[in-house]
Amino acid sequence: MFGLQVLEQYASVDISSLSSEALKLLLSFVKLTSQVLNWHFCHTHPLGVAFSVAEMTNVSFKPPKDWSSTVLNPNFLQLFFKLLMGCRNQEDLLHHIFQCLSQLASLSGSVFFNDKDRAIYITVFASELLEYIQNINFSSSNLSGQEIYGTSGVVYRLVTTFPTSTMLTMEKDKLANFTEVLAQATCMCAQKASEINSDDDNGYLYHESFDQLLNTWMHLLVDSNDFPPNFFQQACCDIFQSYLGFKLAPPTGWRTCNSEDDDVLCEVQEDDRVLFSEQLSNIGYIARSVPEYSLPLLLKLIEECLTKFTACYSQLVSLQTAQTDTTELSSLYEDIHWLFLLTSYLLNDILQGEFVSIPNKLMEYLITTDKQDVQDVDIQTAVLQQENCSGKNVNHVVALLVCMCRWCELEKLYINAGLLPHLSPQVTSTVTWLLAKMADSYLLFRDSDYQQVSVSLSSAVGSGTATGHWLVSFLIDKSVSNLSVWSSDKSVADSSVELLSSLAKNSSAAVVAMDCDLLWSVMCTFVTRQAPLDQLPCAVQRKLMCNLILLANGSKKELFLTQLLEPLQRRLKFILQRFSLKTLSKEPGVKDELISIVECLCGVGLVSKASLVHTFIVFLQPVLVSLVEVFDAFSSCPEVKIVILEFFSIIAENYITFLNEVDSNHLYQVSLSLLQCYSKCSTGRYERNTFVDEEQCEDLLLCLKLLTNLTAKEFLDFSEPTQDTGNGVQSADVVLYGLGLVIPLMNAELLKFPNLCEQFYTFVKFACDMYAEELVKSTLDLYQAVFHLVKTGTVEFDSNISKLSMEAIASLASHCCSQPDSLHVLYVKESLQDYLRLLLEYMLSDSCGMDLTISVSSALFALVCAQQEFYTTLVEAIVAGQHNSEYRERLVIAFKKLTPSTLPLSLTRRHKLQFRRNLEEFLTAVKGFMCIK
Repeated sequence: MFGLQVLEQYASVDISSLSSEALKLLLSFVKLTSQVLNWHFCHTHPLGVAFSVAEMTNVSFKPPKDWSSTVLNPNFLQLFFKLLMGCRNQEDLLHHIFQCLSQLASLSGSVFFNDKDRAIYITVFASELLEYIQNINFSSSNLSGQEIYGTSGVVYRLVTTFPTSTMLTMEKDKLANFTEVLAQATCMCAQKASEINSDDDNGYLYHESFDQLLNTWMHLLVDSNDFPPNFFQQACCDIFQSYLGFKLAPPTGWRTCNSEDDDVLCEVQEDDRVLFSEQLSNIGYIARSVPEYSLPLLLKLIEECLTKFTACYSQLVSLQTAQTDTTELSSLYEDIHWLFLLTSYLLNDILQGEFVSIPNKLMEYLITTDKQDVQDVDIQTAVLQQENCSGKNVNHVVALLVCMCRWCELEKLYINAGLLPHLSPQVTSTVTWLLAKMADSYLLFRDSDYQQVSVSLSSAVGSGTATGHWLVSFLIDKSVSNLSVWSSDKSVADSSVELLSSLAKNSSAAVVAMDCDLLWSVMCTFVTRQAPLDQLPCAVQRKLMCNLILLANGSKKELFLTQLLEPLQRRLKFILQRFSLKTLSKEPGVKDELISIVECLCGVGLVSKASLVHTFIVFLQPVLVSLVEVFDAFSSCPEVKIVILEFFSIIAENYITFLNEVDSNHLYQVSLSLLQCYSKCSTGRYERNTFVDEEQCEDLLLCLKLLTNLTAKEFLDFSEPTQDTGNGVQSADVVLYGLGLVIPLMNAELLKFPNLCEQFYTFVKFACDMYAEELVKSTLDLYQAVFHLVKTGTVEFDSNISKLSMEAIASLASHCCSQPDSLHVLYVKESLQDYLRLLLEYMLSDSCGMDLTISVSSALFALVCAQQEFYTTLVEAIVAGQHNSEYRERLVIAFKKLTPSTLPLSLTRRHKLQFRRNLEEFLTAVKGFMCIK
């Protein structure tokens, strides 16, 4: 109460006139108040100490009910808003007062006795907040980014904390005023963000504020049906219009144009659809709330861009020179890029789940417009003849699809005229990605998937339509054209492959694609490595091969797959038959050809359909054998070694669980041969060289992934049972050989690389889990090497590696419990005792965080069960080593509760859970005084 009295005194004076000492005192009290408002009243510290200050960010303010008289007093809120108005020019004070208000906006819990209290509180809060926003004039040029950011954060906490039902208790006029001011603030943030570079401090805050306000609107619009009809209509229109202004150039928008800066940003930033995915998703949802406004507007703006693009083409052709001013064209590309992105997020729910469908709000709107005698649009004619649709009574979604295709046709026109340098790969990537999303949800959609369907949409692109079939061919042509022309541009290539992927996932489109001559032509050109698809990047080749396989459908499926796979086999055979293995690596062009073949094979391996695996493995078995020979021949060529190791790893990861015993044994055998070749070419390499980059060890990382993936069949087997058990090399043989291979290579320097370290310990964990018996029976050197690395992993690396190490030991100890004869081997018994001592010390140290409790519990209980007598001896030694009599007594009681006589030392799930609960109580009781620094 004293602190509040002090704050009240400050709120009653002109803060700007205070001395620096008085301001410091005020700052101290505001900070103290902020800490109090961040108290987490219901939390208990793991060590059993009462804990008050929040350990997590954005914790809600949930004071006890005896705080009600203070917190629910309207004067309490008014105090902080008065301080806020008085501290506008004091940055430090402003920050902490906004933190206080943000916490007060999250008020919840028992402090409210009933819904009426909540209604009164939110009404007072909203009124004070509105008064503050109106007083500071959000559109003022003097408003700081900190004020906008703080205000948007408070609004967000208020709207997301209180349910819609509570907000609706506000007077209608106040609620309407609140949403109106909120819309104005959102629009203002959009305008400010467009005027100031995001790298500037204020610019960054404007961008962040805009995103926070958009998230606030999402919470309101999700429950829009609870509000009066069309309550948010004007706000949504204004926000969508302001976003267009934010992203578009004058005269439509306010975006400042600087093509040189844009080029630099494009090189260093992520793609806009990744960087602004959440923002675009929110704007798309807002736009879908007012489709009668957003769709016609987008259509009009896109068609204006198409008109300009056509005019630019005519101008460039007539000038017959590359030395032309492209400023206008660059601005046009930036505009159409954002218009296509907005269209994509408006027409599609990009962030929805696995089942991709047309958004309900759009379908309902289109059904409504169907009642207004909508004109049919001949998509093919409109595209080829470049017809505008705006101003006509047409289905706006169909009209937008026409616009996308028209842009693609115009790009083709530019290319054919030799104007490729004047095209924008960014726009090409964006429109291709947009078409991929349209293919996911709209192309040949089935009426049966929806309760109600727009007749005009169904007749245009629905299942079985001639236009839908034409669009499939058009999209295949677009994808191939992009790959032929833009193969060196990663973004365009990725979008083009994604477009084919969308067609493959759309079963109706895949069936139609099988009857498309262009697809067969593309397939033959690609797998035989002919122009123009002979220069594709490696990653694109892999994805393209995968999607071509997934496109195989219907009655022509088997023929398509045969013609897709056999050329790869022939290309590999041709190389091996024409050249000697001894000179293979020196032959010109062979390396690139081999890499191309194996990349395509990786694409085959990525298709993990059970129905195709058996067919593919028959084709791949001789290929795998041949690639071992190639690996040996290219032992000094890292590019070939890496791609072959990756191919084997992919096959093991995606195929092993579907293979029968015979095919599995063949894969184990050929993998063992590959590892033996790898061992031969890696001897001494890791001792001689110093590695400064993890990429230099990529072959070792892939080797570890291969070994890890080969263990999968031991715990997941989807294969059909066969009479032939497939005698031969087993997975245990490969894994134990792999352990013996990689352990000598994994020196201290290599274990500093995080990915390599994690993959190594993951492999060790699986090896101990699946092959504990074989490891215990293996050679002394191998067992001790594994055990030494597990001990090191427990105490010298991060918590993730510690978990993997403890899980490995838990598996070994569990095996010894189930097979007591293992403990007759002296070095096994001694190793478990050694680790038990280490684990008891480690779990009492400050290095062992509470996030490791589950892993510690699992390993410790297995060790206690395996080494009961030694555990008792250790406990007695720990107790005897505690010289403080009080602590010693507490320690005795804690250990008795950890393993009471009522807890059977058997590794059943029930007993493991009981021991875990006991361990948590044990650590809470003793770690405070036993913690070892």
